[in-house]
Amino acid sequence: MINILKTVISAIISLVVFFVNIFYYPPVITDMPSVPDDFTPVIRFTVASDCHIKLEGDKKDVEKERVADMISDSYRLAQSDDTSYKNLDAIVFAGDITDNGEKEAFVEFKKICDDNIKDETELMIVLGNHDYYTDIVMAEYNYEKIFGVSDDFHKTLKGFHFIGVSPSIGGGWYDPLKPMWLSDELEIAEKDNPDYPIFVIQHMNVKNTIYGSTNWGVADMTATQSQYPQIINFSGHSHYPINDPRSVWQGSFTAVGTGTLSFFELEVDGVDGYMVENNEYAAQMWVVEADINGRVRMRAYDVLENTYIGNTYFIEDPTDKSTFAYNHENMAEKSSAPSFTKSAKLDIVQNGDKTTSVTFPQATNKNDDIVFVYRITVKDSQGNTVNSINHLSGYYFVNQPTKHSVNLGKFENGTYTVSVTAENAFSKTSSTLTKEFNIN
Repeated sequence: MINILKTVISAIISLVVFFVNIFYYPPVITDMPSVPDDFTPVIRFTVASDCHIKLEGDKKDVEKERVADMISDSYRLAQSDDTSYKNLDAIVFAGDITDNGEKEAFVEFKKICDDNIKDETELMIVLGNHDYYTDIVMAEYNYEKIFGVSDDFHKTLKGFHFIGVSPSIGGGWYDPLKPMWLSDELEIAEKDNPDYPIFVIQHMNVKNTIYGSTNWGVADMTATQSQYPQIINFSGHSHYPINDPRSVWQGSFTAVGTGTLSFFELEVDGVDGYMVENNEYAAQMWVVEADINGRVRMRAYDVLENTYIGNTYFIEDPTDKSTFAYNHENMAEKSSAPSFTKSAKLDIVQNGDKTTSVTFPQATNKNDDIVFVYRITVKDSQGNTVNSINHLSGYYFVNQPTKHSVNLGKFENGTYTVSVTAENAFSKTSSTLTKEFNIN
């Protein structure tokens, strides 16, 4: 009965949100913002998620080291920033701080934070679904006892409001009391400072917003948040790369995906579960700053390679959705298609196991537009498609491959044509490389 009620409520909320977002707030087509020279922060914080601290297994120490590195990098970046403001005011984790929610894993995570976070920096955490795995009923109690804070919070730093909402019992949803509580807290925040952004942190994505939210998101609190354009919502859960431009979304508010400190997952054409080679080489975070006027700068950072990645996002007025340039329609309009060099060609290799592989060079793109995926098609001599492959480009790694080799499978004797087209995050495509090959 509870599951049926949840489904009905979710469907109603999704319909309301769709109507509000599409019919009342059509996407704005406008120039992409740039950070002005006079931007000087008065607050700075970093955001990460999906740390998945383990007590056993091959990665039990790797992820602990990544959390510690993320914290130390946050201080180093603050001190070396190109503005006069050098403080780190908060560190935020958007859920799944543990892999299985054991008490000991919570203790391990707290020790890392205690050893690395300075007194002047506020630690803010919400729980994720993995944090409930070991003890569904007692997870919140264990967390609150170990950390000495509530799993939901509303804090104010330098006039900026931070509201964190952890999942309800079980970790995979937000019960009806959560949006009611959030609504009350949002009203308080807006009345206190109506010109400033309100930072909301939750684990599951807001459904149908950022990359990954269609499959991994929930609509339990979207209707509430759609009433406040000044919300900048940070969520994890999907593990999708934050240097993908679709990881930032603006509609009736702003949503931001927080990636992972554990392993990447991706989706193509709405199909998730793309666990790419070396996907465990993943540690990304956001560096977020705001100035005295409430303007916000967000930069993605790769903890493993110690470098900023992807686009720099600047929100001139978080309270005015008519200025929201990071809606995906506008981002698609302003994006550029990938391209191959004039000398680029396909090479065909016959493997010892009688399969066939195609090798091709990495395509490139302008500025920080990514090459997202390669569409590979094999057709027989009659033009019938005998195989189609989506091959991800590796854009989520700082050191991207210079060429790709993809196994096309086994074919009967005959003549075939393979084609390769590069595509950006918004489905803009390159010219197509083709090559004919024979199987004897």
